[in-house]
Amino acid sequence: MKRILLVGLGRFGANHLRVLKELSVPLGLVDVDAAALEKAGKVVPGAALAKDVRDLLPDALAASVVVPAHLHRPVATVCLEAGVHVFCEKPLAPTLEDARALAELADAKGCVLQTGFIFRHHPATIALRGLISRGTIGRPIALQAKFTGFKRPRTDGGCATNDAIHFVDLATAIFGKPPLSALAVTRDFLATGNEDVAFLTFDHGPELVHLEAGYHTPERARRVLVIGDAGSIAVDYDSKEPVLLFRQSHRKKDGQWVADEVAPEKPPVEPGEPLRRELEDFLANVREKRRPAADGWAGAQATAAIETALRSAREGRSLPVPRVGPTHVGLSEARPSSEAEGLARPRGESVRGAARSQLSVRAQGAERPSEETRSVQQGASEASDRSVDATRNTDGGRVSPPSGADAARNPSGAA
Repeated sequence: MKRILLVGLGRFGANHLRVLKELSVPLGLVDVDAAALEKAGKVVPGAALAKDVRDLLPDALAASVVVPAHLHRPVATVCLEAGVHVFCEKPLAPTLEDARALAELADAKGCVLQTGFIFRHHPATIALRGLISRGTIGRPIALQAKFTGFKRPRTDGGCATNDAIHFVDLATAIFGKPPLSALAVTRDFLATGNEDVAFLTFDHGPELVHLEAGYHTPERARRVLVIGDAGSIAVDYDSKEPVLLFRQSHRKKDGQWVADEVAPEKPPVEPGEPLRRELEDFLANVREKRRPAADGWAGAQATAAIETALRSAREGRSLPVPRVGPTHVGLSEARPSSEAEGLARPRGESVRGAARSQLSVRAQGAERPSEETRSVQQGASEASDRSVDATRNTDGGRVSPPSGADAARNPSGAA
């Protein structure tokens, strides 16, 4: 059975390593840092180790790319060119040009390319989308979200590119369409060359989205509010009871609008770790040759929205967001290969959207797969602690960023 490669052993790469080990898939590990490789090799005895991802591609089925964002395109390109399926952490690429190139290459090669939008797989999001699909709050008309906290700035992009992009994608998934236009205000108070405060507004026509991201607030916040015409749903991804349902709406009484306040309900949320759900979904997509919901085109569309918003902030005006990619581009209906048959199957419902997924290219070491994947026992609060903490992605690159083909040979580890 071929290996799953983990490319990048930084702080967030360590989360991927833990989950992939739990899923008992044969691994290959890639990082330019010899000490990081040695340490990870002890965590997964028998894993194939390499500083150059190309050394492991001949025996690779798929790769998870967890490197700084500016290395996503060169690393993922090398993998896709070799016919290796790719999971790529968000953003798929820092620019629309690079993101589109990856989505087009995955389509041309018939490879799965999945973008790492972990909030799609959070149990609270699954509960949220279930309530919306059942019409609990009527028609969604607006979304507000906050991704803030007091933390050091990243070196591979600002708070809009790395943090707000999660909720740009989530809004597109909830409304079923990308934004039409963007209007933003950003600041670079730390003078790093990237935004450290961002207020972003997107018009989905007629739905509206407002997002806040930044590195200065004392309070850590990972929150989303979806407003419908018959109620609202508030999600706090750091809470042990993350979902609140408000069955309230405006109504007319004697010709006047009335707003009745109601006590919130606390809908049940299934347990599960978001990162594990996400990687299980990716492996199922590879096994079944299935296009992911968060495919390369979804990643490119989110990058297009953020890129437009940042340009809006520079120019001080609202700008149209380009539509990216084909509406329907399906993967081939090939039967799962024998190489993929033994991959861990997802515990929960798998995503069957029309989007294509990308995998990153760095390899992790191999171990023998178990007969079945162990079921997830962690509760939603543990999922928040372990995996949505993972959404505190930091860049953590260890070496000067290589360029061109050399970037694929020696990508630095991402945290």
